[in-house]
Amino acid sequence: MDQVTKFVSEHWAAILAAVLAIIGGGFALRFRSHRQSGRSNYVDQTKAKAGGDIVGRDKVTRIND
Repeated sequence: MDQVTKFVSEHWAAILAAVLAIIGGGFALRFRSHRQSGRSNYVDQTKAKAGGDIVGRDKVTRIND
């Protein structure tokens, strides 16, 4: 246990920088990911189970028509 305490006391700045980098990276990924704005009318309905006009215009049933 004494070795761990010595290691942490000698490398506290690097440990703190690594923890802050991990937290900052998490925030960057969270806010960089796509978020639908309130004015957008796009809806992902790829897993919707309905047929005909029930689903609407955004349902994609085939890739590369």
